[in-house]
Amino acid sequence: MELKHTPPSEFFNTTHLEGNDLKKEKELTGTQNAKVLAVFFANKKASFNAWQVRARIGARRIMIGSVRRAIDTLYNKGMIKCTGQNIGFAGKVNFTYKFKKA
Repeated sequence: MELKHTPPSEFFNTTHLEGNDLKKEKELTGTQNAKVLAVFFANKKASFNAWQVRARIGARRIMIGSVRRAIDTLYNKGMIKCTGQNIGFAGKVNFTYKFKKA
């Protein structure tokens, strides 16, 4: 399976950006989706919560909300599946996900 960038149409323009700013954010969203999917793809048997995915990406600059959005997008596309829950950052319960076989 070749990993490609997710189409930029999946950017949710909640801040009403325009022009080059909007274009840049759409491209970034596709990159984040691909990075999140790559974590699941490289570890097909493992389940991760959003915090664990963020740590595996190794990019502290990515906000946890962006990781959660990417997970939600991939889940809705049927690329990953929910596997349960575990305790994540700050002792809070988080849903876990893993790669969904085609």
